[in-house]
Amino acid sequence: MNNSSNIQTIPSDPTVILTALHSGEVVYQAKVGDGPLGMLLSDLHKNSSTPLDKQEYQIDTVGQEIYNTTDKDFIFAIRGCFTALRWPEAKNLPKLFASVGLTFAFVISY
Repeated sequence: MNNSSNIQTIPSDPTVILTALHSGEVVYQAKVGDGPLGMLLSDLHKNSSTPLDKQEYQIDTVGQEIYNTTDKDFIFAIRGCFTALRWPEAKNLPKLFASVGLTFAFVISY
């Protein structure tokens, strides 16, 4: 009997979470997109002029990627791609992110 024929895979779409941190504390966190946004972030990271760094020192790298930036303008430039965030909330991000010293992380979970 072949047990591999009984294995079922569950299709899943990646989830992209935007996290804003101030002095190491999470001040904002929201799901902002799915697979297409994850692919966009991965492609943007490959462009050396994009202010997006891949976090390479994760303890567990299975099933997730993390991209970091300190550039608010970058966040605001791509917020139109945040398909899981309602537009009124996306438009409000500049007010939410007004404080100095914020860092941002996009966590893509597969």
